[in-house]
Amino acid sequence: MPPPTPDPRSPAAIARLAAAGGRPPLPRRPGPGGPGRKVPWGWLEWTCVAMTFFPALLFIPGLGPVRTVTRVGLFSTSLLAWLFLGMRGGRSFGILPSAAWLTAALGYMGLMLFHPDTNTLFAGVGQIGLCGSVMGPAFWGTEALTSPRQVRRLITILLFCNAASALVGLGQVFRPDTFTPPSMNVSSLSEDVANSLKIEVNGRRIFRPSGLSDSPGAACWGGLLTNLTALGWALRPIATWKRVGCIGLAFLGMGVMYFSQARVSVIMLAVCLVAMGTLFVLQRNVRRATILAGGSVALFLGAFAWAQATGGSSVTERFYALFQSNAVEVYQSNRGSFLTGALTGYLPEAPLGMGLGRWGMIFFYLGDKAREASLGSVWVEIQIAGWVVDGGAPLLFLWAVALGLAMWVSVRVALRSRDPELAYWAAVITALNLSVLAACFSFPVFVHPLGMQFWLLTAALYKADRLAAAVPRRRPGPALR
Repeated sequence: MPPPTPDPRSPAAIARLAAAGGRPPLPRRPGPGGPGRKVPWGWLEWTCVAMTFFPALLFIPGLGPVRTVTRVGLFSTSLLAWLFLGMRGGRSFGILPSAAWLTAALGYMGLMLFHPDTNTLFAGVGQIGLCGSVMGPAFWGTEALTSPRQVRRLITILLFCNAASALVGLGQVFRPDTFTPPSMNVSSLSEDVANSLKIEVNGRRIFRPSGLSDSPGAACWGGLLTNLTALGWALRPIATWKRVGCIGLAFLGMGVMYFSQARVSVIMLAVCLVAMGTLFVLQRNVRRATILAGGSVALFLGAFAWAQATGGSSVTERFYALFQSNAVEVYQSNRGSFLTGALTGYLPEAPLGMGLGRWGMIFFYLGDKAREASLGSVWVEIQIAGWVVDGGAPLLFLWAVALGLAMWVSVRVALRSRDPELAYWAAVITALNLSVLAACFSFPVFVHPLGMQFWLLTAALYKADRLAAAVPRRRPGPALR
């Protein structure tokens, strides 16, 4: 039997090193997950996967009629995590500062159940359950994260999931008969609205690419998130082939945004990249910000040239309008009318709200259509209008404060975290969350998996920063003479 290996940190070993003129090894600093310990997957990682997995089930032939089940499965994941992790107690590192305001928002929606214009009690409860599942990670996300290394893993999962959606979206542009899902979510729309969701590519009229979902135009969000996460990884010290792969994914993500003809999304991406670069400058890393700026311009121009060469003039004519008029005019001519209608129509008419269960998929699946017709139908296309209908000015204020605090958390971690790698990913997450925040002016994002992603990343980042701050700084000891 071989003799046991002596411990290099034992007093006897240190004395021998000192006699020989050497220096003892520095003590190891235990991390939150333990030195060298592999952090297992948990609710955070599997929820990220579920946001792509459940919508992708609709690509299986025959599952179109059970679309409701896939929707319920996706949002139930967050509720199950909340129930399971809530039993642990804990809270040694607290929860998000936004959580109190989100709790108040849910409480106010509970009062709105008794509004005389609430569609039905069942639909009202469904609306509260949907909003609760989307904001759920703000409450259970801090309990689910056990190591700061999980933040990097979450970004990686988002990269692969959104890249897969963007690549399928490109397939739907070039080979729609092969890659389009068996059934599109347009059955409840009028013919005029359904036609507005179609685009012309090389003389063919097709639905806007949906990616790994059945909602026309959803692939542009896969492209946007792929851009941000891929560029985030490309700026890290990784192998050359990985960096080239990330740049290639960012290029394809940019391409699917052009093919989707989603002008607002392209503007959002530019704003998010500027925000990310600004945080890099504030982190005193001008070189990284310069590379990001140059690479982003090259991607925008290169992908635009590719879309023009392969998709025909109809793909790019729509984007020329961005140079012929300013972005405000472009927005006002599209989604801006819904914002104006909500703030100048619904809000003065019902400053405290118009009742629950009157719009969106909750109304479609659970609402009473005859009662809604007697009340006078409401039309919601953007998230701000949804808050105005559900709870008026009080709910709009509560959500504004909660979202403002969430953005403050990510910016603060990016600028003040003691962990340099965590500060870097905080800059990327700030850009990701900014895109979701801007989407409030484009569609109802906080009854969508993207809203769940917003709270999941924010909660994970907040807890990771608290864990990093709890690790004591290692002070160099005096030289052993």
